[in-house]
Amino acid sequence: MLAYIMNSTGVTVCAIIPFSSWAAFMGGLMEKANMLQGYSVSSAYLHTIPYMLYGWLAVICVPLFILKGLPLYGPMKQAELCALHTGEVFSPEAKAQLGELPNEELKFKDKKCRAIN
Repeated sequence: MLAYIMNSTGVTVCAIIPFSSWAAFMGGLMEKANMLQGYSVSSAYLHTIPYMLYGWLAVICVPLFILKGLPLYGPMKQAELCALHTGEVFSPEAKAQLGELPNEELKFKDKKCRAIN
């Protein structure tokens, strides 16, 4: 769930905010492709923001998923239910692919979970 939240809001928020590195990059690409049609780079980018549908949907849906205004579905729902009922955050398939814990994490294996760990 945390990976979904970070992935769905990180880049999308940067794309919607006009004073980000993403805006400078995309504005530069628009200029190089000769898409400005008389606008400045920043003005042309500002005109594209309303059409960034995925970004707007993600910014609206992520808080609704977090606040349970929208129900989870599919694999995310299964993973969330598993984490809530069993406390396990990895599926058996993911555990098999994960392998052994790195040495630096083994020293915390049997300790109680705390923020300092």
